[in-house]
Amino acid sequence: MLKSANKTASQVSLESIVRQALAVGELSPEAENSIRQVCASGKLAADDKRILEILEDAIANNCIKRTGY
Repeated sequence: MLKSANKTASQVSLESIVRQALAVGELSPEAENSIRQVCASGKLAADDKRILEILEDAIANNCIKRTGY
């Protein structure tokens, strides 16, 4: 578990998006756009990359469905 005091803004954002997607089983286009913006900044920490790996695994295993496609 990440220590909340040490989280960057991108980690909080990515983590909250992934948590929400896991909770509802869906990833909206808006959420994907937010993820792309964070990734485009080029400032991904190791924790950010791990959060993205969790999301990718959940999509690959059909735990999360991409909506709007």
